[in-house]
Amino acid sequence: MSVRQIELRRADGSFTKGELHDELVPGHLLLVEQQWSGGRVDLIATLQRLGVEPKKWPQSLHWNWAAKARELWMLEAAGFIIGCDGKWQGAMLTKSATHASLHPKTLGKPLIYVDYVEVAPWNWAIEAIGQQPEFKGVGSTLIREAVLLSRDEEFEGRIGLHSLPGAEWFYANRCGMEELGRDAAKEHMTYFELTKEGADRFLNGG
Repeated sequence: MSVRQIELRRADGSFTKGELHDELVPGHLLLVEQQWSGGRVDLIATLQRLGVEPKKWPQSLHWNWAAKARELWMLEAAGFIIGCDGKWQGAMLTKSATHASLHPKTLGKPLIYVDYVEVAPWNWAIEAIGQQPEFKGVGSTLIREAVLLSRDEEFEGRIGLHSLPGAEWFYANRCGMEELGRDAAKEHMTYFELTKEGADRFLNGG
């Protein structure tokens, strides 16, 4: 496991040093849930107090990262986690061996599948209550690591994931991933893939 320094951008536009850990361990996810659960509870209370319809609530509010810790014992599982200011700011769990490309041009070729990726509740932009992220770009940084992992595995930067409805714009427009339709086996979520060409553009800031 290695840790390297990265720059994180605060809401006011200033930059600060953070840490990116390139290997998730169960202890990480237990601490993530410990730190984030209080933020989720506070958000739910605020959303209810302001009368925000549940359909407008963040769609990962029900996630429990501690429950995902057991998946790290799988040989194909890997992940990354970002820390700053003494708290975990974002986490991602990836898999590879049991997933392959569904894109017509690369059908059946290996890729990195992003099983879960989430930023801390205080980093969510929630228009309904006027919340701005404390740190911006955490999700993009994690997706970048998935693309780099894909390259390291000689998968040419290919990654795939199923998106929550509220994140579809981010994957299509910020990450340049291609929409490949809804998947009935995954609660009808939209499946996205990043091709080799898309990965090149994404890594080059395009």
